[in-house]
Amino acid sequence: MTSDDRKKTFLKGYEQGLRDALNEVMRLAAQGYSAVELGVLVKSKMAVLHRSVETMEGRLDSGEHKIDPAGREHAPRITQRAAYIVREAKPDEVFEILRSVEKAGSRALCVTRIHPNDLVERHKLEGAHYLWLTQSTERPKAKNVQHASPTNLVALISAVDQFLKIGGDSAVALEGLEYLVSQNGFEATMKCVQQVNEKARGHGAYLFVALDPKTLGEREYGLLAKEIGNEV
Repeated sequence: MTSDDRKKTFLKGYEQGLRDALNEVMRLAAQGYSAVELGVLVKSKMAVLHRSVETMEGRLDSGEHKIDPAGREHAPRITQRAAYIVREAKPDEVFEILRSVEKAGSRALCVTRIHPNDLVERHKLEGAHYLWLTQSTERPKAKNVQHASPTNLVALISAVDQFLKIGGDSAVALEGLEYLVSQNGFEATMKCVQQVNEKARGHGAYLFVALDPKTLGEREYGLLAKEIGNEV
């Protein structure tokens, strides 16, 4: 490993550590703790910080997490059927995670702003179903692709529900949340995510929500993180 590689690895870890710390503070703040209570909680967590480091070390040794020489963390193993925020500036990891659970036998649905053809080419999700969020009049001809207006959240929720009702192991990836917020506002989009999450939970399905935390305010991200419950 060159000095530049070591520098990149260190900076990547440093950045991720700051992100995790700030996200934890936002999560606690969203739960209604006062400034004094937050201070006590943060101090208590800092006192046992070494345990978190030891836990991560064990996950690295077991292969659950892998990091390449450039400092990029590979997709963590998803161990339970639940909802997850996939934190990333560009939506790539969320589709890799979806592809991994699809290979394990789950039916996959991508609710996405990205054209389905691009996702098939880039992430090899040939067997997935797609709900393409666009105002375009273009109508995809593929049987596994549906067209959805980003302002019709009721239809979006209904389409996800119909997919889940077919049965079997299922997984839903929601990409383009920032786009939905720009079209509908945060409150309406939040209600949509809540309903999709409830339906996924009711059917025992995975739900992966791709999001760059920087695109939302602290309050909004805190509410979303509290609703979803898990972050990767």
